Amino acid sequence: MTLTPLTKKRKSGQAYARRASTAQQLLELAGLSRDAVLRRLDQRDHRHADFVETECVVYLLREANRQGNRSAWFERLFAHLDRRLDQNLRWAISYGAVNDAESLREDIKQEFYVLLAKGLREEPERLDPFEVFFDKAFAALRTNCLNKAKRPERRETGVVDGKQDDQEDGEREIAEPEPENAMGLNEIELSLFRSQASALIDHLSDKEKRAVKLVLQGHHVEASSPDKPSVAEICGVDVRTINNWLRNARKRFDDLHGETR
Repeated sequence: MTLTPLTKKRKSGQAYARRASTAQQLLELAGLSRDAVLRRLDQRDHRHADFVETECVVYLLREANRQGNRSAWFERLFAHLDRRLDQNLRWAISYGAVNDAESLREDIKQEFYVLLAKGLREEPERLDPFEVFFDKAFAALRTNCLNKAKRPERRETGVVDGKQDDQEDGEREIAEPEPENAMGLNEIELSLFRSQASALIDHLSDKEKRAVKLVLQGHHVEASSPDKPSVAEICGVDVRTINNWLRNARKRFDDLHGETR
């Protein structure tokens, strides 16, 4: 089986590429029946061998759309993605950072659905970042929405931070997150994450715990300065391994937060 390639390019000109774990899982899913795939999508424990990465859900949804938009298969995949968005937003927007958290969650979902609709039709490259690292791409979208929620008066005048805003809401390119946001969190969420880390970090494996602590201490996943070692260098593993550890840690925090709500 050949996976449909991604076409979006980074500023450097390099094409976006799925992580190896995502590509491998997609090949595994390709050999299963649709019912078997849906059973795997019902698995919510990210540590379980049957857990399906959200990047794969986005790919499957795009493939279902290519075969026939709004098919029963498409709708079932969409329902699974919608459930994951709800779980993500319950964790990320729940700390009183805004006056009406529920409305903001809905606004973020709607912004994502606008992006999804465009990505499924005339602008497919909009969805490529979500197949590479969903949590980071969605965190960037949340940041856009949080910023807009906090400066309504400036959006009304079309001026943002002293500059003319010549793009309509929802039309800004989703920025690639910085290395220090490897947990898939924006600045506000990372601050709130710190406040709960001490209570939840004991639920992580030793390697995940160490990687999280280093990120919270300000170390970058990849080397950014000769005077400050990266998380990968300190742990003695490659960057991909660190990103996998952080991804697992983030999902574990999501799960635990959902259990304690």
